[in-house]
Amino acid sequence: MSAGGFLRVLRAAVFAAVCVVLAALGHVLMSGEGLPWWVLLSGTFAVGAVGWAFGAHERRRRTVAGLTVVVQTSAVRRQRSPREAPGW
Repeated sequence: MSAGGFLRVLRAAVFAAVCVVLAALGHVLMSGEGLPWWVLLSGTFAVGAVGWAFGAHERRRRTVAGLTVVVQTSAVRRQRSPREAPGW
């Protein structure tokens, strides 16, 4: 593996670790319950794989902002039940 490839993997791993730790912390703070280790591990691998795949090329700011809005909106919509969010 070249130095560029190693740095890409390292960057994806750090990104995945930070994302999963922050998401798990938010879950614990909001629900008061911890997550099983296998959920954290599978989340780390999934986020790392996506980060590695998208890390191959530089993205424009508009693309990054648009993808962030789409992903966050879909996550919020999935988490809310029809009772909590009338009209969704």
